[in-house]
Amino acid sequence: MKKSILPTLTLLIFLTPLVGFTQLLYDNGIYSGKYVSSYPNGNKKATGRLDNNQRVGNWEFYAENGELAARIDYISNTEFETIETHNHSASSLKVPLKEYDRLFLLPLEEKSVLWAKRVHRDIPLSEFKLSPEFNFFGYLKTIQTEKALYFADEEFKTQIKNADSIPHSHELIIGYRIKLDYFYRIDFNFMDFRIVGIAPLYKTSIGTTEEICWFYYHGLKDLVFEKIINTNGESMKTVLQTKNYHSTIYKELNVANKTVEEVSKDEKERMLLYLEIDNSILEAENDLIIKSYF
Repeated sequence: MKKSILPTLTLLIFLTPLVGFTQLLYDNGIYSGKYVSSYPNGNKKATGRLDNNQRVGNWEFYAENGELAARIDYISNTEFETIETHNHSASSLKVPLKEYDRLFLLPLEEKSVLWAKRVHRDIPLSEFKLSPEFNFFGYLKTIQTEKALYFADEEFKTQIKNADSIPHSHELIIGYRIKLDYFYRIDFNFMDFRIVGIAPLYKTSIGTTEEICWFYYHGLKDLVFEKIINTNGESMKTVLQTKNYHSTIYKELNVANKTVEEVSKDEKERMLLYLEIDNSILEAENDLIIKSYF
């Protein structure tokens, strides 16, 4: 287990041409700046700009032989227009970030999912900018619903009757762990994501970070997380769906099901693993966009 929800050494890296990116700032899960990705032969693969994890402005995607595959104009990851493509087909999407839930209403068949990755992220409490007086479990006790609220496990198999039955629910919450799936939708040619579950975290007496319990996010996002408003007037749901938060990666789904800390005990190595995993998601979308249009 990690001993803190964020490393004491902040991950603040300007990516260099050695890994195919230039003038791009990566800070604990947030990308900002000019993005340039290249093939091993030196040809450009994708160019554009990221602003707090959102693609913005004109992006160009190229095949390995240097030919243009697509030119796409982005307002954000979920609001874009395809301007030009090599194969003369185009898919555009116009769902403002604050209306991201509309994507849940669009038909999605299994055959439309071309690529997927599951990742657990730890988000510090400070990223949600909640009032210091806010009591999460106290608030949940006011919710009137017949839906199951609390689970002892992230698979939502063991239900907990009520908040008073949850061990450590009285502990100070230091952050939240989210379990989310990234997947590439070929119906709109973009990388979508779904938050599967969310768990408040506390620090044990020996300094490790542990989950208090789990919540099935989709069933409670409007009932609970939409109604928890921060000091900026934003809901927890809005913070999560815009992806504008710093985080560390607790683990990605792998055969051994190991956490990042189990893979490496060295803090600097773990920070590079966070970067490697986030890069793989960004690059997978580039590759699939090119494949779709070339």
